[in-house]
Amino acid sequence: MADKNRTTVLFVTRDEHLKNTVKADLERNNHRFVLASNDSEARLKVVGEIFQFVIIDMGMDGFDSTSFIHNIRHKEKLKKLTNLLPIIMFGEDEEHFNLTFKDLEKVSYLSKPLEFDELKVKLAILDGRNIIKENTKEIKKGICIIEEGTASNEMYWVLKGSFITTIKSDNDDKFVGRINEGELIGEMSFLDNKPRSATVTSLEDSEVLVIPYKKFVHAVDGQPKWFQALMRTLSIRLRKSNYIISGKAKEETSFSDSIDKNITDKKDK
Repeated sequence: MADKNRTTVLFVTRDEHLKNTVKADLERNNHRFVLASNDSEARLKVVGEIFQFVIIDMGMDGFDSTSFIHNIRHKEKLKKLTNLLPIIMFGEDEEHFNLTFKDLEKVSYLSKPLEFDELKVKLAILDGRNIIKENTKEIKKGICIIEEGTASNEMYWVLKGSFITTIKSDNDDKFVGRINEGELIGEMSFLDNKPRSATVTSLEDSEVLVIPYKKFVHAVDGQPKWFQALMRTLSIRLRKSNYIISGKAKEETSFSDSIDKNITDKKDK
């Protein structure tokens, strides 16, 4: 079975030593390596395969990198693609790159000699941007993204826009707070395994990054136990504060009941 996390990289060069070195490094880091040694071969492979990255040697004689990249972007535009193919150029003339390619989205530069550590960092950054793009969700104004009392396996990071938080109180909605760009939505339920403590509604057209529970747990599990306990304690105190604001009866919560209960089941959802 193919590894779903493995990315395919098109490497365009005629440099045999560089080809062999980079191929070994990429494959060792869970990338599939595909070579193209001339213009027509590169164009055919881009049409025939799906790549997550393209890396181009700017010093190749007879290779029109400008035309090649503009052709890729033109086809993406015709298909109305928003997740553009990341392209890394490497060479000895950064000034030429800046004059020719700096205004093109997702086209970046590395200097020769090509160091794999630098390339690895560049790939990680570009891959991170892809992940964000793929998990971004647009929320129209007035849409309820979280409803009080419900269960959910998603948390949200606000990339653009704002939201209002309210709690039901005496058949009315009581204002709790506002959530702005750069803040999280729904983190309390992730920490104490209880239903949503409030309703969250968009105040304007917004964008959020969707964070599944399993990814959150994976990140938290890598932290010290005291840090995990701190986050959960803060969550319990915030939830109690919401009950006080709403006028509801205070809910007594213990770590054994609220923190660890059903956490194993929820990880698998």
